[in-house]
Amino acid sequence: MKNILGIVALSFILYLSPINIDNAKADHYKKGIFFSDPYVSGCIFDLLDASFGKKCAQSSLKYYFHEGKHRGSMNKAFDKCYAELRRTGFRKYRGFNRDDFSVECWDYN
Repeated sequence: MKNILGIVALSFILYLSPINIDNAKADHYKKGIFFSDPYVSGCIFDLLDASFGKKCAQSSLKYYFHEGKHRGSMNKAFDKCYAELRRTGFRKYRGFNRDDFSVECWDYN
């Protein structure tokens, strides 16, 4: 019984622990299936592999924005998308450059 009480008390303390403020204030966009805010997503395309075609070799996460609520949020979302894809490209592909690979991001409304 004491073990269960200890586990409940510990989980309650962890539940009330302070939140990382940087992550907490940035995540307030509507992310539902219906009536969600627009988002930016992107892909890395391999330009050398002809058999691969125009298929997405590596996709990015969704970065939500709402220009009506937050001015400049669309530009920040595009910057995050490009930065993530470039970082992933340098980490995953040997000889990652602009001649052999194309990085593209676009918005979905």
